[in-house]
Amino acid sequence: MKKKILIVTGDNLGLSNEQIGYNDIEILKFPVIIDGEEFRENEEHTAKYLMDRFKHEKVVAKTQAITKTDLINAIEKNKSSYDVIIHLTMSHKMSSATFQIAESVKKQYEGIIPIINIDSKQVTSGVGAVLLRLIDLIEENKGVEEIENEMNLIVNNTFLFLALPDLGFLYRGGRIGKAKSLLGSIIKIIPVVGLLGNEPEPIIIP
Repeated sequence: MKKKILIVTGDNLGLSNEQIGYNDIEILKFPVIIDGEEFRENEEHTAKYLMDRFKHEKVVAKTQAITKTDLINAIEKNKSSYDVIIHLTMSHKMSSATFQIAESVKKQYEGIIPIINIDSKQVTSGVGAVLLRLIDLIEENKGVEEIENEMNLIVNNTFLFLALPDLGFLYRGGRIGKAKSLLGSIIKIIPVVGLLGNEPEPIIIP
């Protein structure tokens, strides 16, 4: 018998709801910390609002892991309506806390509802690309085991490259230190960050 599957993922997808086009999904909001104040995307604090502040006010902005409480609330709301939950996370190399929370919650719900955690090994639109392929597999009525196997192949063959105007964004986002940022600005490095599904670490190409 076909199992009813719920997808849980974060909102760092680079996709609109229309592009996702899938109803059985819970999208959790990543907290964004700007100068010590927490924001979550909503009608007032849109992604554009947060990016404009980050770009023009020279503030320090960082994301935090999706909270365990938010994840548990999503599962509690849906556990009686679904047979399986697939939790698609951003790369554990970029947010180890997010994946650790996912694994902790999975153990907490053993014997209650099966939870499959899939590390996308990606961020932003890379996670979105993996999500769209996951939805395709579900809509093709693939079995859960087959979905897991195919998702391993999809993750390992998904590649994302991000071109940044300078190293300042990596520094202000906490990805590199001040010394590297200063050196990069002096010699005018324009970095390309690559997230390759089959690579153990993100790659920064100057």
